Amino acid sequence: RLVSELDQTRAKTIETRGFCNYTDRAGDQVFEEFATDGPVTLGSPILFKGKWLGGTGKFEGLSGEFEIRPASILVSDTLVQGAGKKTGSYQIKKSPIAQK
Repeated sequence: RLVSELDQTRAKTIETRGFCNYTDRAGDQVFEEFATDGPVTLGSPILFKGKWLGGTGKFEGLSGEFEIRPASILVSDTLVQGAGKKTGSYQIKKSPIAQK
């Protein structure tokens, strides 16, 4: 699931901040947030920076950072749709209580 705020002005720029939740087949979840550094002109390369905020089950204690470099597939006055590559690093630190 993705929730994202898009701020597009008459200057044809985009500024985005969003949150995603991923759920695997076992029901364990991962939470992330991402954003642009500021307004970016539509048509120019966009870089999102994000953080892993944690998770549930086997993903509890998840943290890390990543970048998303999307390639726009569709850009109109009301819709920006894309796909891209996410790269970064993460770690999962279990709390002492969770390890018992």
